[in-house]
Amino acid sequence: MKYSYWELKRIKQLPIKVNSMDAVHAGWHPYHKLKTIGMEALGEQQLQNALSAFSGTQSLHKIPLLNTIITDGILYLANTANCFWLVTDASVIAKSLMDRSPFVTVDLKKLSPEKKEALGYEAIIEYSDGNNTILETRKYHLTDFPLERIRLFFTNNTLMLPSEY
Repeated sequence: MKYSYWELKRIKQLPIKVNSMDAVHAGWHPYHKLKTIGMEALGEQQLQNALSAFSGTQSLHKIPLLNTIITDGILYLANTANCFWLVTDASVIAKSLMDRSPFVTVDLKKLSPEKKEALGYEAIIEYSDGNNTILETRKYHLTDFPLERIRLFFTNNTLMLPSEY
C-alpha cells in the first residue's frame, strides 16, 4: 500500500529542529513522553508498507548531542515504533565504524523463540560494509521492536532507510 502525499504530510507531524530545546519538546529527550501513532494503530505489515513508501527525503533532521542527521523515514520509524533506542544505538556505533568503511548497513534481526532460549538474547544488530563484511555485532537481551527485521543505511553522518538512499 502506497501512501499519498497528503497522508505522508499528515504522518510527518513532529519535525525535529536543530535547536536543542525544540528537540527536547519533540521527544528526543529520554524522559519526554512522546505522543505517537503507536503500534496499537499500525500492525507489522502496515508499518512495513508505510516505510516502503518513503523515497528520498523532504527534509533532514539533526539529533542533538550526536550530531547525526536522520531522514523523514527514520523519524517516522522512531515515532511510530517508539524505537529511539535503535536510532541512537545505530548512530553511535555506525559513527565509530566510519574509519573502517564509509558506508555502513545496520541489520536488526529478532531471533526465534527457540534461538532466544538457547542463546540467551532476543535480537542482534549486525553492522557491515554493505558487501557482507561484518564490522561489528551487538546482542540485545530484550527488545520491544515490532518488526522481525529491518535494514538501515548510515553514510555521510546520515541514518536512512534503504528506500531513501
